Amino acid sequence: MTELAQSNAWPGKSRPHDLIRTLMRVCVFACTGFATAGGTSQDLSLDRILKANEDALGGAEAIARVQTLKMTARVFGATGSVSSVLIMSIKRPNLVRSESEIQGKLVSAGFDGAAAWTTASPAGSPAAGIPDAQSPESLADINIDTAVGSLASLRAAGADVELIGKEDFARSPVYRIEITRKSGLSAVYLIDATTYLPVKTIMKGFWRGLETEIEAFPGDYRRVGDIQFPYSIEQRIGGQAIGRVTYEKIEINTPMDDDIFKMPRKPPPAAKKEAVRRENRVQAHERERAFPPGFRREPD
Repeated sequence: MTELAQSNAWPGKSRPHDLIRTLMRVCVFACTGFATAGGTSQDLSLDRILKANEDALGGAEAIARVQTLKMTARVFGATGSVSSVLIMSIKRPNLVRSESEIQGKLVSAGFDGAAAWTTASPAGSPAAGIPDAQSPESLADINIDTAVGSLASLRAAGADVELIGKEDFARSPVYRIEITRKSGLSAVYLIDATTYLPVKTIMKGFWRGLETEIEAFPGDYRRVGDIQFPYSIEQRIGGQAIGRVTYEKIEINTPMDDDIFKMPRKPPPAAKKEAVRRENRVQAHERERAFPPGFRREPD
C-alpha cells in the first residue's frame, strides 16, 4: 500500500499526506506474500533466494495470471486514529490509479501508461501532470508485480538486485537484499531464511518535510486467489511507530476500464456554472422539504 513519496506535486507536509506517501512506497517494496518454501539454514545463492520468494508468493504462473489488482486500505496514525482511506487500482501492464480521502478531501492520482497525474496540484487546478523529474518514485514504478512483491519480477524488469549477506533479525537468520529500481528508488529487504518472506524493509522517504529512513513490517498474511498478501503493515522511524496500514479488501482480476487511469479533463466554465446551479436547486428543494410553507420555528 504506495509511491508519490518524494513528488513535489503532492501538497503540504501534514501527517496524513506523509502516511499516504509511505503507503505508496509500501505498494512497491513491502507488499509481499507468505508461505513456507521448504526453508533451510544452509546459505543460498541469490538466484535460489529469489526463486524461493516467488514460489512462496504462489509461483510465477499464478502471479502472471493476475491482470488487475484493487486494494482498499485504511491508514492509521501513531495514535491509532484513522488518518485516511486509500483505494489503489492497478492493471497490467502499467496502469495505476489511487483515490484517497484526506481530511475530508478526495484526492486522486494515476499513471496512464505514459504520464502521471494528480488532482492535488500546487496550483489548485482540477488535474495536473506530474513531471518525471519531480517524481522519481512516481506511480509509474507501481505495477502488478511490484504490488505482489516478487523480487524475481523486479529483477526481470531491470532492477539491480544484490545479496548483501546473511545476518540475524529478532533471533532468526535473514538474508539482506538491496534492490534499486531503474528510477533510482531503492530499498533493503530482510528476507527470512526459512519462510522467504520479508520481515522488514528499509527505504528512504519524506516525513514532515524531511528525508529520513522508513521501516516497514508486514504481517497478517492472507490468501487472495492463489497469491498471499499482508493485510497489515506497520511503519516506523527510528524505532518509533508512525502509522499502520490495514487492508480491508484485496481483489484480483476484477474488470477495469482503461479510461479510469486517464487524467480527468478540466470541465469547461459553463459546465461548472451549471453544476453549481444544479446543486443550489437541490439544496433549495431540501430546505423546502424540511421547512414547508407556513412552518414557524419556536423560539429557543
